[in-house]
Amino acid sequence: SIKGLRKQAAWDEDILKGILDMAS
Repeated sequence: SIKGLRKQAAWDEDILKGILDMAS
């Protein structure tokens, strides 16, 4: 569903932000 995809995308974005925060 669209809602599920949006939730997944937001979750992926949060993880990427976390990785970038640790790398910097």
